[in-house]
Amino acid sequence: MKIDKAKLNRIAKQVVLVANVVAILLLWLCCLSTSFHPDEWPKMALMGLLFPGFVILDLIFILIWLPFNYKRAWIPLAGLLPCLGYVIDYCPLSFHSEAPSGSIKVMTWNTDNFGMVSKDREESKKIILEYLKNCDADIICLQETSTHQYPDSFENYLDSIGYERDDFNGRSILTRFHILEKDTIAYTSKIYTGCKGNGSKWYKLQMGNDTILLINNHLESNHLEDKSKKEYLESIEDPEIDKIKESSQNLLSKLKMGVSYRGPQVDSLVQFIDKHKDMPIVFCGDLNDTPISYTYQRISSRLTSAFRQSGSGIGISYNQKGFWVRIDHIFVSNHWRTYNTHIDTSIKSSDHYPLISWLKME
Repeated sequence: MKIDKAKLNRIAKQVVLVANVVAILLLWLCCLSTSFHPDEWPKMALMGLLFPGFVILDLIFILIWLPFNYKRAWIPLAGLLPCLGYVIDYCPLSFHSEAPSGSIKVMTWNTDNFGMVSKDREESKKIILEYLKNCDADIICLQETSTHQYPDSFENYLDSIGYERDDFNGRSILTRFHILEKDTIAYTSKIYTGCKGNGSKWYKLQMGNDTILLINNHLESNHLEDKSKKEYLESIEDPEIDKIKESSQNLLSKLKMGVSYRGPQVDSLVQFIDKHKDMPIVFCGDLNDTPISYTYQRISSRLTSAFRQSGSGIGISYNQKGFWVRIDHIFVSNHWRTYNTHIDTSIKSSDHYPLISWLKME
């Protein structure tokens, strides 16, 4: 039987074309998912997690078309163009510049209860405390930590260098600026195993002649236990249909629960920001959402992401095996300009890395 190569070539081109169009539509859906309210559309809201995969797939189609039919390479390029803003959110490319004189250093860090992930908890706690002593930041926002866990020697050291402190339900701040006022931002959070670790608190700080508004956040966790993560990774490494199905359903259920809580939480935060839009705002914390999410996009509709403005690369802040994402963020109002925003990967005592930025009042 004679094979019609021309016909096979046409069929192959059509298959690639259809596959490319489907990939583009799914990429657009990932971007569109950020506008769906997670409380009503939790599954749709999770589509943003697939965004980097579809971007890579679209780039692969460019490489496929170039030798195959270079005139059609415009198709994946055209599919990517409407998503460029989201690509920059996810992976900005900024040139690092030195912060000008008068800038303040801000850090946000989820310490995982002083290194709970570590095998040697006491040693991790020492390393984390030493890091905080040496970081020389003007404002430090901490999540999953409490100042009541500080030893007396550390508290005395903080006093000696002029830090004021505040601790509330696992969230703490250390600041060189005087705390004028403070209060929590009311929203609903799931209480699990007796823990109330999620929430937001605002502070009015005196910075010279200016009063700035600092908001420290730890939005709803996904409540993924180590066991659930381990089972999911094991099912991927040693695939069995039943195991993959069970672990995936368990993972999806936890993610849906977390995102459905974060939607109303970020709505409350945006309302609060709108009421104080004339103030210089610094918004920090573990948002438990990537840049391609309802949470991030809602906040960025009001404030500027420091990492997008002066960071570079994907910027992985959550460092556990198989779950490498940037879910820790610093946002600022247009009163500020940010410099040299980066994630410090040198300290590995927590399941998060610290996120650091320098801010200069415009």
